[in-house]
Formats: sequence, structure tokens, C-alpha cells
Amino acid sequence: MSALIKSCLLLLGLLVLVAAVAVVWPAIQNQRDVASSSKCSGHLSMLSLAMHNYHAAHGHFPPAYVLGPDGKPWHSWRVLLLPDIEQDKLYKDYNFNEPWDGPNNSKLQARMPKHYACPSDPKNLEKGQTNYFVVVGPDTVFPGTETTKLEDVTRPRRQTIQLVEAVGQDVNWMEPRDLSFDSMSFEINDPNLPSISSKHRAPHVIMVDATSGYLHGISPLEVRTMFLIREQPK
Repeated sequence: MSALIKSCLLLLGLLVLVAAVAVVWPAIQNQRDVASSSKCSGHLSMLSLAMHNYHAAHGHFPPAYVLGPDGKPWHSWRVLLLPDIEQDKLYKDYNFNEPWDGPNNSKLQARMPKHYACPSDPKNLEKGQTNYFVVVGPDTVFPGTETTKLEDVTRPRRQTIQLVEAVGQDVNWMEPRDLSFDSMSFEINDPNLPSISSKHRAPHVIMVDATSGYLHGISPLEVRTMFLIREQPK
């Protein structure tokens, strides 16, 4: 067999291999995306369970944040939930006598529980930044320092959002900062303003009744309404 024929056969073999990879790789990548998306949803579900455990213990959901003696937000709901996600040691190491970015607490950034980051955003986990947020504002589940009870939610709980996924917010997991009802965009994956967003095809959300879902093909007005705990006068 001549060298030319051997070279042609080798090239043909390489082309077949490349074609096979091109066919198989998207399926492999899709399986990885589905698995990662499932884990992301699972993290939100665990946080929702922790929210309900907190409600069972205290008679209400945690506040979005706790004020310090200077009147500024010092502590986030994420810190308040640590005992409910089996992070008792981390909770004990957190100092409530200083703000979240105080000398002691700032050392805890690298110890962010994995449940506060989406697996599809590994850089956030490395940085100690969160992907999971509440939306803070009047008539939402999280009005600020005030707390909300289940019975306060008079809209259908399966249609009322409790927790959301968002990317690109650069928020330390202890930082008492979330999405603001008054300034966020209600367009899904808005590239210009803070919004519900995801590295997946559609962002994950958790409803007040602890059911999980995705927001896809829904109008900004509908999204806005889903954050309200009671029907608004027309």
C-alpha cells in the first residue's frame, strides 16, 4: 500500500472521528447541563425547606436583613438560615456584634455553603458569592426588616415567588443585599439591569408553597405580580 493511500485512509479515519465527536458531544453536554440544572434547583429547594423550618421555629419567615446599631443592614437571611441547612459551626463562628464585612465575618467568605451557589456558576462558589436571592419590597414575602407569615400570603401560594436564581450580581453570600422590587427588571435574563437570570436555559424559582419551577415565556407584568403576596386594587 502506497504512502499516499495510507495518508488518505488516515485522514478519512480522522474525519470520521471528528464527525462522531460532533454528533456525540452535544448530547454529552446536554446531559451535563440537565444534571447541573437539577442540582441548582435542588439547592433552591433546600433553602426553601430551611425557610419553612425557620417559619416553624419562629412563626414567620426570616427577614430579608437585620439592621445593626448604626441603622444599616448588617446581617442577611442567608446567615439566619445557617442552622437550618446544618451549618451550626459556621453560624457559631459568625459574629452578630459586627456587620457582615467586619474583621471576623469577612474571614468567613471562603466558607460559603455550597447550597448558596449554582453548580453552573463555579466561579461564584470560588469567590464566596451567591446565586440565590429574595426580592425585597412592600407587599412581597420579604418587605425588609419586617417579617411575613404564611397566612399573610393571600394570593395562591403556588403562584407566589419566594426565592429566585440570578447571575452576575457579585454579592457576597453574607451580604444583606438582594434584588429590589422597586429597581429590578422583571424581564427574564435582562442584560442591563438586575433580574431573575441563569446560566441555564431558564432561571429556577421556588414558590411559597415550596414547589420549584422555571420562568420561561412569561411577561414582565406576570413576573412582577408573582412577587406580591396579596391581590392589588385595580
